[in-house]
Amino acid sequence: MPIRTIKLVITSPFGMRTLKGKKRRMHRGVDLRSVDHTTWKDLDVIAPETCEVKRQGKDSYGNYFVVLEPISNAYGYKELKFIHIKKTNFGIGEVIQKGQYISKTIIGGNSSALHLHFETWKDKAEDPVEYFNVMNINYMYKR
Repeated sequence: MPIRTIKLVITSPFGMRTLKGKKRRMHRGVDLRSVDHTTWKDLDVIAPETCEVKRQGKDSYGNYFVVLEPISNAYGYKELKFIHIKKTNFGIGEVIQKGQYISKTIIGGNSSALHLHFETWKDKAEDPVEYFNVMNINYMYKR
C-alpha cells in the first residue's frame, strides 16, 4: 500500500467534486490519511510495489510529486503518482522496491491536513480503489 499503515483511510474519493464554492472539477486520484490518529505521527509514504522512478518535480500548484512506473505492469498500470510529499532522494530511472520508503507528506492542495494524493494511470486516470482491490490492499472511507 502507498502509506505504511494497517488500513488505508480514503478521505476524498476519485471523481467530480466542488471545492469551497468553486466550479466542479475532476479529482483524478484519492486522498489518503497520512497521520496515525492514535500517536499523531506522520506516516511513511512507501512503494506499493517494485517500481522505477519515471519523473518528479513540482506541479502547477507548487506541490512536489513523484511518478513511479510498476516494473511488473501485471495489471496494466503505467503510472502511480504521489502528490503532496516532501522531496525524495531518488533519481530518474532508479528502482524502488515494494515497501521501500519514498517520503513524508505535506499539507497541500485544498487541504488543511497532512495527506497523500495518490493517482493510478493506465491510458487515463483510473480510480485508485480498483488498484487497491487488485492488489488486495485493505482500505476504508472516512471524512
